[in-house]
Amino acid sequence: MFYREAGDFKTSYQSDQATFTLRLDKILFWGLMAVATFVVPFFVTEYWEKSVFLPFFIYSIAALG
Repeated sequence: MFYREAGDFKTSYQSDQATFTLRLDKILFWGLMAVATFVVPFFVTEYWEKSVFLPFFIYSIAALG
């Protein structure tokens, strides 16, 4: 485990029910979203786009119903 929530006390219901309770989680999430948005599209080949990403997205949508 890389981090623990010990000592990180919540003072309101809103902060207790947050999706990302730790600051590190928020930073890593938005960093990953930035890389996925601005870096990956420039390095994806047609093979990865048609053979890997497209079926992955189709099956993801099908799994969500």
